[in-house]
Amino acid sequence: MANIVLKDWDRAGRFWVLDTSSGAARRCGSGVFYGFLCCFPGHAGGAAVQRVAAVYADGGRLWFQLDGMRWEVADVEFDHVLDASGISRFTVLRHGEAVADLMYLGPAADPVNRSDPSFDALDMELQDIFCYLARNSRDPVFTAGVLALWDNGTPGEG
Repeated sequence: MANIVLKDWDRAGRFWVLDTSSGAARRCGSGVFYGFLCCFPGHAGGAAVQRVAAVYADGGRLWFQLDGMRWEVADVEFDHVLDASGISRFTVLRHGEAVADLMYLGPAADPVNRSDPSFDALDMELQDIFCYLARNSRDPVFTAGVLALWDNGTPGEG
């Protein structure tokens, strides 16, 4: 698929069309979706740009995409490290070598979450797509279930 509809990880009721060859994403109305997408700010050449991370089903396989780069989930591992200040580091590894690396202020850096005594690992997964992937992507039951759900599309409402 060159274009695939994905649900926004961070905002309920928001959908995107991802061009899987370029990594460009644009908003769209509701529809059948095949995974999730997260947009976040970045910089390129001194200018602000929209960065995109997505996990989705396409052609009977699960994919992870970061901007214009994509990998089959079965072929990579994800590592998520959180430091005491709430800064997260997410790394995509292929054959033990880092092929993509991202540092960001995730939910653990949010002052509201930092002051909430009930904020825990489950909250972190629900709010952070990278943490979610790192914790679940090696579980064959998880990947089979997600693939079965997303491969034929999941109805979504805006």
